[in-house]
Amino acid sequence: GVFVSTHNRATPALFEFNEPASPELAILAEDGNPQPLVDLFKRQNGVREAFSVAGPIAPGAFTEFQMKIDDDNDYLSLGTMAINTNDCFVALNGVRVGSHGADFDLAGLDAGSEVNNELCGFIPGPACAPMSGNKRAVKGAEGFVHVHRGFFGINEGRDVAFNIDQNDVSARGEPLTQARYDWRNPMARVTITRA
Repeated sequence: GVFVSTHNRATPALFEFNEPASPELAILAEDGNPQPLVDLFKRQNGVREAFSVAGPIAPGAFTEFQMKIDDDNDYLSLGTMAINTNDCFVALNGVRVGSHGADFDLAGLDAGSEVNNELCGFIPGPACAPMSGNKRAVKGAEGFVHVHRGFFGINEGRDVAFNIDQNDVSARGEPLTQARYDWRNPMARVTITRA
């Protein structure tokens, strides 16, 4: 799903570059679950609203929703997991919404909460078998939020019969590939229009 919050400038940031992700942001980035962030922001000072929008949003697709913005609460934070990754997400981090709206191109960000091992046992999403992606690979994780490096297909050429667990391959029975799952930034576009 997608986390959304409108708030004022006093509300704490969704994240800080080069700092650890909050546990709530790590859950969004690793599992696609926005509810912990919604709950966190509802407890923050200066928040007008915090809610989630259904997801995932497939590549090339879009979703629309309405939010309440006024002169006192004209900042927007939102985020969603990049599906078929360990802990990649896209986000707006307390951006002021102008009176005429705007377009924002969002880079893929790395929560730094999980190693980018590209194994389905650690990645939820449609490319992987159902219920396969709930393990955590925290040893060796970067430990801070930064721009994601991409999907490299580091397990290509590995074989289930010899050197990769059957729970770590895609629903097709093979490792996830760079050709199919890598991207170049920006990953997403957010368009805001004011009514």
